[in-house]
Amino acid sequence: MASSLERRRVTCATQAGAELRSAQTQIAGRCGSLARLLPATLAGVELETSLRTDRLAPALQGALSRAEDRLSGSRRLLEAYDVNRQLERGYSLTFDAAGRLVRQVGDAPVGTSLRTRVADGELTSTVIESERSS
Repeated sequence: MASSLERRRVTCATQAGAELRSAQTQIAGRCGSLARLLPATLAGVELETSLRTDRLAPALQGALSRAEDRLSGSRRLLEAYDVNRQLERGYSLTFDAAGRLVRQVGDAPVGTSLRTRVADGELTSTVIESERSS
């Protein structure tokens, strides 16, 4: 019985050793394949990265240019609506003594003291007469 067990142990050890050597050979072969394929794979990745970078730079420049154009247009629009710009064009803003904007004749009855803002300063006046337009 002991010799049968000993034979089985030796057989198992022999088979395990053979399996281990086979696995080592497969791993070594795969490592060799990876070592041969890796430089070409890296070169391909580097080329793809370079191509994408070359396409990305002009696209980003175009997007930046369009954003600058939109910003410039918005700036011009804001400047057109600027109160000081309107005053420079000859318009004025008239306020009553409480600082409320006078928008219509009824906002400033006769005797009301007014401050009128023009491009280069303010004028003070008193309503002596008013007339509604038709």
